[in-house]
This record gives sequence, C-alpha cells and structure tokens, in this order.
Amino acid sequence: MPARTPHADSGSAPGLHRRIVSAARLVVIGGALSYRALFNWTTPSMFIGTLFAGPLLQLLFFVFPGRQLGIADDRCHLLGNAVISSSTACVYGGTMAVANERRHGTLGAVLLSPRHRAPLWFGRALPYVLNGLVISVFTLSAVCFLLGLRIPLEALPGLGAVLLAAGAGCSVFGLALGALGLRFRDVFLVSNVAASVLLLPTGANVPRETLPAWMRDFGTCCR
Repeated sequence: MPARTPHADSGSAPGLHRRIVSAARLVVIGGALSYRALFNWTTPSMFIGTLFAGPLLQLLFFVFPGRQLGIADDRCHLLGNAVISSSTACVYGGTMAVANERRHGTLGAVLLSPRHRAPLWFGRALPYVLNGLVISVFTLSAVCFLLGLRIPLEALPGLGAVLLAAGAGCSVFGLALGALGLRFRDVFLVSNVAASVLLLPTGANVPRETLPAWMRDFGTCCR
C-alpha cells in the first residue's frame, strides 16, 4: 500500500473545506429561499396573530384557570407554555416545508437533487427553529412583564438550551408529519391533531404526576 505524501495530505484539506462551505451555503441560502417561497403567513397581521398573539393567549388561558383550580403553580404553566409555544411555528413550519413543496410542484426537483439530503432538509427546518426561539423569547418576556415572572440570570443558559432543543425537536417532528403528505391529501389535519396532543401529555399545562399511567407513558414517548 503506497504511503501518503505530504502533497496528498495538503490537498485533502481544501477539498474538505470546500465541502463544509458548500454544505453551509446549502443550509443557509437554501433554507432562506425555501422559507421565503413556501411561508404561508404572508401578511404581517397574520404573522403576528398566528405566531405571537396565539401562543400568548394560550398561555393566559391556562394560567388563570390553573390559579382558580389550584393546579400546580404559575411557574409550571408559564415556563411550560413558553417552551411549547414554539410548537406552532416549528410543527406547522416543518410540515409546510415538505407538504408545500408537493403542493407547488417542486418536490420532485428537490428529491432529484444530487445534493446531500441532510443539509438540504436541515436548511428547510432551520428558519422555523429560529421562529420558535423568537416566539418563546417573546412569550417569556411578555409573561415577565404581565404576570411578574422572575427568571434568575444563572438559569438563562439552561433555559436557552431547552428552548433550542424544543424548537429543533418540533421542527424535525413537523418534517416527519410533512412526509405524510406524500400519502395523505390533508396533512394539516394530522399536524393540527399532533400539535394539540403536545399540550396535554408533555406536562406543559397539567402536572404529569396527576395524569393516568397510560397518558404518562404516552407523554414519555412524545418527549
């Protein structure tokens, strides 16, 4: 077996660098173009109403009955709903990233592309992960102002990691639901049910220890 020469080793590094740069361009530029082309919330009022007002009203809806019924405390509802508020943008966005490619007739070109599939689809999910982070930060900021929630500074890094994981997980979940659009005509019915199911078994609104055993097990699978 011939030994590697210094010239061959030096030539492999630029090739690896080019592949990394190419994959990064595919993730960033491809994801941005897909987001602009397929995003369904086309007006500012619909964008704000769906992505900001909706999650905030949902949080307030669960906080005040929780106070009256004595279910957990405010911190459980506030933090739980702030984390799960990213599900709207991420689940539906991930679903649209696949389903709307089919709807607009571009899915065939995407699947026939010679580019690597991982950065191709990761780039389509990335804008919705960022959407989810912005929504969660907005929701937390709003409840801190409206309801007096106080978050210690030392808890912010861990909370940021949780929000990032929630956004990434919901976006990948949305991509999986969008893949069902290759078989089902109305894939958004599936995503509506899935996003609603996330509210209860995950423990965002009802403490998991108060749920039936089968629901706790189901929630563990969802998590």
